[in-house]
Amino acid sequence: MRHSTFMRYIINWLLFVSSATPLQEGLPAEAGSRGFSSNAVELNGVIVEIISTNAVGSDSKAPPMKITFTTPAYNKEALRLVLQEANKIAEDLRLPEKLPITQEDIVERFIAPYGITKHRPTIGMIHTKRYGYYVSVGYKMSYVEGTHQDQDCRRWMEQYKWPRSRIDTNAAYQLAAQWLAAAKMDVAALHRDCQIRVEPESYWNAANPKKETTFVPIYDVYWVSEENRRDGQGSTASVKLFAPTKTLISLRVEESKYILRSPLVFTNLDLLLSDSTK
Repeated sequence: MRHSTFMRYIINWLLFVSSATPLQEGLPAEAGSRGFSSNAVELNGVIVEIISTNAVGSDSKAPPMKITFTTPAYNKEALRLVLQEANKIAEDLRLPEKLPITQEDIVERFIAPYGITKHRPTIGMIHTKRYGYYVSVGYKMSYVEGTHQDQDCRRWMEQYKWPRSRIDTNAAYQLAAQWLAAAKMDVAALHRDCQIRVEPESYWNAANPKKETTFVPIYDVYWVSEENRRDGQGSTASVKLFAPTKTLISLRVEESKYILRSPLVFTNLDLLLSDSTK
């Protein structure tokens, strides 16, 4: 089963929260001796203290922060910032969106609770009818994903079966690199640190009944780091595209140092977190 990007985002968040097992009933003695409190959780066998900074200031008498802590005021401002950055990258990439994107154009949204942002540098995402925009790496806009990828690719697979002699990985690479640069990703550093791999997209080409003689001109362009190669999986950056119409299907950068966009900044965070009623 192929989950949508939105569903994978929610599933990953739920897995993170559900994997944090409270230790109130069984905090190991050695953990207590190292100063961990009953607010500690266990993540994959590693004890983590879920208390980093006070949510409302430096008052040590304030209750410790939980992973799920947030306020309506914080969620509202986070959504505004994500929407603002989505408009910027949609314009940078010249995506076929109705600009400006407004809250009325959002069909799906998810804002991570503030508490989880202390442990993962993520803020949230929005979807329009055409694209999803994810602030998931370094508090920066890091992923742009087509909203109807499976439907689009299935249609293209039926309509476009080109002879394999027309495979043009160089043109696909040039288009992908242009999009990364337009999105303010550090293409020069990616070229310096990574190997580039370009290939017809494997899933939809595997489904092509005439794959021996034809291909579907959907391409994956990957920037693969030494760590990716050592682990045998993943990529540092990737672009998926449909070549005939120069359609961006997906753009992802997985490491903050390659994202030149500014992180989203909350200028009134103390106020947002101190009022749970707005």
